[in-house]
Parts: sequence; structure tokens; C-alpha cells
Amino acid sequence: MENTAFKADYSLIQKYTKKLETLLNNAIGGQVIFSTDDELYVDLRNRKACIDDGICHETGKLINLPSGESYIPPYEAASDEISVFGKSKTNGILPDYFDDEIVKYHIKNNKIIKIEGNKEKVKDRRKFFDTKVCRRNIAELGIGCNPKAIVTGNPLEDEKVEGIHIAYGMSNSFGGKTKCDMHWDICFPIGAPVAAISLILIDKDGREIELINKNGLKLDLLY
Repeated sequence: MENTAFKADYSLIQKYTKKLETLLNNAIGGQVIFSTDDELYVDLRNRKACIDDGICHETGKLINLPSGESYIPPYEAASDEISVFGKSKTNGILPDYFDDEIVKYHIKNNKIIKIEGNKEKVKDRRKFFDTKVCRRNIAELGIGCNPKAIVTGNPLEDEKVEGIHIAYGMSNSFGGKTKCDMHWDICFPIGAPVAAISLILIDKDGREIELINKNGLKLDLLY
């Protein structure tokens, strides 16, 4: 891993992550458009956001290095909440990339229900998700905000680049409802093989906040 992300102004990262936390906590959903022209709506009802701001002064607290992200588990419609909130509204297509090959996951009610792409790769991914059905769960919408992080191919840094990442698998360790044997982030910052060119958060009053566009994360919204 290169080390420029460690040279960021962490007072800024703390400010950015806190503002993103507030925006995510006020949102009921997020609409993502990818550079592949695919779209995914992420249901954010009944969930609380977390931050990784680089501060680790409390006993037992864990952070990743480099730091710089705010993240939230989508609403999964677990058995103890579906009677109040109904089915999850997370629906659409989530692209994934393997070297120069793109696979597309069709999402319904926050679950991967269909895989589209090269026959052999689809066969491989279907086997992976069928091994543990919990792996089909959409587990996280994360927003990176470390101004010095760059795309390296290492998810621990790529998820901190200004942009979004979306994970599948386990979510119960940070406020979700799904236990699983794994958690994997797909990173979509500008400069990645597939980028998120738009993220619009819909708040509880129905207002739309364009947080990401084709030029990247709109940092002016985070001051």
C-alpha cells in the first residue's frame, strides 16, 4: 500500500466524516448511477451511520488505516422490523469487476437474486453466493473522504478515496441485521474500473442532495 493517504489533514477528515454521518442519518435512501449506466437504489431507513475518522483513543475501538469514510448498513427487512417498515426497497443492478471483466448483480429487496456476465465467471460467482446465502445480502453503503487516498487496487485504501463503496455479506458488526462469514467491499471512486458517477441522497423530507457527480465527491457540502 502506498502511503500518501496517511499524509492527509486528519482534522479535515474528522470534519468530513461527521458531516457525512449526519447526511446519511437524515437519509431514507440513496440513488446511485454507475459508469456502466446501471442504477441502484439503496434503502437507508431504520439504520444509523458509522464513521472512521482516524481517531482511536478508546479501549476496544477498531479503525482501518488509512482512515476516512462514513458508512451505513442498508435496511434488510429482518424479521423483527418488517412488520413496521415492510420489505427492503434496495433494488437495481450492482456492477462488479474482475481485472477487465464486469459482472452485474441484479438486486431485489436488498438481495442478489441474479448474476449476469461471462458464463464461466457467472458460474463461479453463483457457486460463491450459493455456498452461504447470507453473502447475497447488500451490507454497506460507504462514502470515502480522504483527499490524499488514491486508487491502488487495495480495498482498504480504495474505499477511502473520495467516492462510494458498496459491500455484500455481513452487516451486523456495524448496526445491520445480517450475520455472515464474510464482508467484501466493491469500490467505485472516480478512477476505478467502474465508477459511481452520481449519488443522490433522499432525506426524510423528500429533498434530494447530490453528493457525488462525475467530478467526484462534492466536498463543499461537507463544511
